[in-house]
Amino acid sequence: MAMPLKSADETAQRLWDEDVKPWQTYWAPIFSRFADDLVTSARIADGQVVLDVGTGTGTAAIKAAKFLVRHGFVFAIDRSLPILSVAKSYCSKNGPLNVRFLVMDARKMQFPDGLFDHVISNCGTSFRAFDEMAVELSRVLRRGGSLAYNNWHLKDVPAHRLVGEVLQKHRTKKPSSKLRAQRLAMATLERHGNWDMDLEAQVRDLRRAGFNVTRTWRKSYRISLGDVDDFLKMRFSMAMLRQELLELRQRQRTELYKDLRQELREFMRKDSFTFEWKINFVQAVKR
Repeated sequence: MAMPLKSADETAQRLWDEDVKPWQTYWAPIFSRFADDLVTSARIADGQVVLDVGTGTGTAAIKAAKFLVRHGFVFAIDRSLPILSVAKSYCSKNGPLNVRFLVMDARKMQFPDGLFDHVISNCGTSFRAFDEMAVELSRVLRRGGSLAYNNWHLKDVPAHRLVGEVLQKHRTKKPSSKLRAQRLAMATLERHGNWDMDLEAQVRDLRRAGFNVTRTWRKSYRISLGDVDDFLKMRFSMAMLRQELLELRQRQRTELYKDLRQELREFMRKDSFTFEWKINFVQAVKR
């Protein structure tokens, strides 16, 4: 059974809205490392206007604002109002003052043509309709303006991939209608993501949208957590995996965790759970 891409996207967005607190607790500190390299590579200078796409809790936007010492401004957009509320709250208490957070879809933005000097996105590009987003990003960038973004795929992070493989063996064969819809949505987005997350396909879309792609590269980050259970706590903090656990009987959950701990032992290094997380980076300039 297939799910329309629009419906799958809406389901994923609802899950994302539910994941604000675990994202802030477990995931944002890791993605902050990716943002450091992204913002540095963008070469933002004082006085410029910057757009951060898919800003989440605002990590990359706040880092970008630090390069605007006296003048300049950062607009940060996301489709999730709950997660933008976290970003706004942080900025209101800790600064910077030259960042504005807006609920907006990167595929259809309410900005004038040529407003921005730079566009950045720290793992905030959508699986859906990358070609449409590329055209819109080109529209809001001035000629000669730059685009810098990164992304990742589950298959490139063995520890994450292994969790999915083990869960596949244990998950309920009689899911609720809610879980069935979530699974179908993720499968639909995964099929499209296998295309959109392909660097060659992205480069073609960017060139058609009016960009010269100047550089693509991949960097592997070493992530260390306390132990296997710390990693599992992070993974099962997300809404969809919480639902998978909820629909298992206690005995099934016990067996699932037993197998996960066994399979994930390969990532233990002395006293820490350590794994590699590969991130793809792309830089482009608007012609």
